[in-house]
Amino acid sequence: MARRPFRVLSASDDAVRLAVRGACTCRELLLAAGVSRSAAAAAESAHRVCREGVPLQAPVALEPGDVVELLLEPADPEFPDVEPAAVAWEDPAGLLLAADKPCGLLVHSDGTGAECLVDRVQARLAADGRVREAHPVQRIDVDTSGLVLFSLAPEFQAAVDAQVADGSMEKVYLTLLAGSVDRELTVERPVGRDRHDARRMHVGAGRAALTRISPLAPVRLPGGHEATLCTASIHTGRRHQIRAHAAWAGHPVVGDRLYGGPAASGLMLHAWREAFTHPLTGQRIRVEAPVPDRMVPFVPEGAL
Repeated sequence: MARRPFRVLSASDDAVRLAVRGACTCRELLLAAGVSRSAAAAAESAHRVCREGVPLQAPVALEPGDVVELLLEPADPEFPDVEPAAVAWEDPAGLLLAADKPCGLLVHSDGTGAECLVDRVQARLAADGRVREAHPVQRIDVDTSGLVLFSLAPEFQAAVDAQVADGSMEKVYLTLLAGSVDRELTVERPVGRDRHDARRMHVGAGRAALTRISPLAPVRLPGGHEATLCTASIHTGRRHQIRAHAAWAGHPVVGDRLYGGPAASGLMLHAWREAFTHPLTGQRIRVEAPVPDRMVPFVPEGAL
């Protein structure tokens, strides 16, 4: 990890304090800390970047030993009366949070008033006495469970969004696929909307998509049918990507009736592990969500 021109002194829901350790300008410091150009300009114009209480604006020169405080944009969140989200990982710097989404729950509101993961994360923050607004930086299907990363500070969200867009955020799913998968499969085929069924995605046309499937253990489904416990790593994030690619490869996800998978008590697809670079510290963060109850019977001892 390259040496950064600062050291993090503290981070809270209100401010981030940085000790300068290399000559730079105020703007250079903010950009090195993972703040987007637009957010840095907005913070400077709103007098939210200070040295010893004095607001700074680019191109103010900073020297080693200076302490710069970035006051985070004030939040005015709603506090929904719902069950708080299960949290898989909490950021010591307070800028991010990874929630463990149960299957059957939307990530975003669909406008109908139905409860969603955003509501539950906001309720979790409220229960912890935190006045921040949670914004998901990724989404997973309603019937898929597992990790969803949230940004809690808009100043740093663009740096995380960029990792989702360029594929540097590693995403590994745990899944149960129909049939015997006896070797690694790489499916690099575009995925787009199915012109004949708006619910489905079509493999062969649309946007580029890459999925790598690795078998972990053979299992038997109720009734004796063969299946394989696998991991699926995605390098792009297209809608239904794993489900569509797995079905195209002849091994649909168990429980995925939409793509021809055998019946089960829920979709056997779980966003299991994730790795990304923290926008402020530059550290590589790895997060894991527990195997959900519906999949536990199909995970042989020692398979993970």
